[in-house]
Amino acid sequence: MFVAGDSLALAVVGPTAGAAGADGDNLVLKAARALAARIEGLRLGAFRLDKQLPVAAGLGGGSSDAAAALRLLARANGLSLDDERVGAAARATGADVPVCLDPQPRVMRGIGELLSSPLRLPKLPAVLVNPGVAVPTKDVFAALAAPALSTAAGADDIISNAADFESVVSALGSRRNDLERRRSSFSR
Repeated sequence: MFVAGDSLALAVVGPTAGAAGADGDNLVLKAARALAARIEGLRLGAFRLDKQLPVAAGLGGGSSDAAAALRLLARANGLSLDDERVGAAARATGADVPVCLDPQPRVMRGIGELLSSPLRLPKLPAVLVNPGVAVPTKDVFAALAAPALSTAAGADDIISNAADFESVVSALGSRRNDLERRRSSFSR
């Protein structure tokens, strides 16, 4: 929730609010401050964040929260999400924040700043399991020693044109996962 006002404030509630850390470290405030630093006289306000996702689970919850804050601030200030200052604030906040500004399936490259066009995907089943161990994304990628990602033309089309679950799994199976030592096989 967001209520426009003169000053910046954040209230965090929900089952994982305590694990979200100090308000000063919250990505919602970091994003708002990054946008305010780029736009003189930006109208700010009070955010109420209901934390439901586990913190540091690698699900992009904090990045999604930050992008939502930027969308709300953009709307309150009559800014387009295409405004370069909004994009710059997203990139300054975190690597996953730009993709969350327009939440659609995409292929991300680099540290998240290179985004494909939106992908057309069928509905896909998913099960998320959280073992209760914090895995901060920043630490994972800092320890990653992987070769550069492929930028081959048309690679995104392979996934985007997949019409059903099996096609998506096949397309993903032909791609590399930088966080695995060897390719794993997927099955339904």
